[in-house]
Amino acid sequence: MARTFPDLSVISVPISGHLPLKQHVSLAANDVLTVGNSKEAQSILHKLERNATFRYKILTLGNDEAICCMNVYYCIPLSVLLHTTINT
Repeated sequence: MARTFPDLSVISVPISGHLPLKQHVSLAANDVLTVGNSKEAQSILHKLERNATFRYKILTLGNDEAICCMNVYYCIPLSVLLHTTINT
């Protein structure tokens, strides 16, 4: 990753378990991360907060399954946050 994006700061985020990173932390908007409330998701978030140079707004959701989402802008200031399933 670091070689592909040399102008960006890249950190490694170790993940235990069988779920990918996107099941624990997701980008909901340009400056908003969604994160689950599991121990693993919170651990990943703390590592990101310690090492990241950009400061995101954090939206913590009740479970990790709910964090997969995308923000669709219809027109300013209207936007919609769509949730996807684990298999999507």
